[in-house]
Amino acid sequence: MRVLLDAKELKDALERTKGSGKYAFSDGIKTSTISDYVFLTVTGTQEEDQYGTLSIWNADATYIVNHRVSLSQVENIEWINPKSTQVDITLSISETTPILKKINGLVRLENTEGGLVIKEHSNDSKTFTINTVREHPSLAVIHRVMLMDIQRPHTTETGEFKFPQFNGKPFESGFTLLHSVFDDVMGCCELIRSGVYTLESNTSKMANASSTYHDNVKISSSIRGMKSFEQVIPTLVSGDSATVSFSGPLHRFFTGCETVDFFLKDEFPLLLMSNDRMLIKTPHAE
Repeated sequence: MRVLLDAKELKDALERTKGSGKYAFSDGIKTSTISDYVFLTVTGTQEEDQYGTLSIWNADATYIVNHRVSLSQVENIEWINPKSTQVDITLSISETTPILKKINGLVRLENTEGGLVIKEHSNDSKTFTINTVREHPSLAVIHRVMLMDIQRPHTTETGEFKFPQFNGKPFESGFTLLHSVFDDVMGCCELIRSGVYTLESNTSKMANASSTYHDNVKISSSIRGMKSFEQVIPTLVSGDSATVSFSGPLHRFFTGCETVDFFLKDEFPLLLMSNDRMLIKTPHAE
């Protein structure tokens, strides 16, 4: 496999998929990550408008992220098979990102028997070779989600609105927020230092002739009897009202996105999506 893509874009994607930040544990808030490893696959063909996409996965038992980066070139096209579980590369994030910081412009990645070769496209004399990892520690989780083939919401030919599904069950509530709004609210929530955040979507159709909707989303965090923060954001909510509590800096994964789509269901994992990213987080259990 040999692919060509923007070095900074790849570095930023790897850093986001690490999930670094504050998380709530039974013994308090601690700095943690999802894992230091990413599982990479390539999708698309050279017959399409683009050369394809590098799909970057990271996961543990409670947190799954997928970040897609457009490729500038692909060689050895037979390597590409999005449904394959054998054609893949697993890398250490902490080992790869310092190298990418030394690469200017486009970077060429080539998987060889001797390891992964990382070259600066404009300067073939600058060549790094690193070992790939035998297997991502949560590969079974990643494969399971890949096979779910989670799709964005859509409307059927009969006009029926279809929510995304997780494990064969549809979400029941959905809305969209500007990332700048989500990021600001989460920054305020983090000042409470509980490490746990509650997301509530509220939809209510008034029984009058105008059928006015008074929908909103409330994001909050609290330490019982000590301090709290909440913000109500007016926005259109599709489906029913729902509430999910979670832990972790989910907003940082979507840095650089204009908007983020949220999909909820009571006592169910939380799904966040943008044009090039997807995040699944299990609800926080007190």
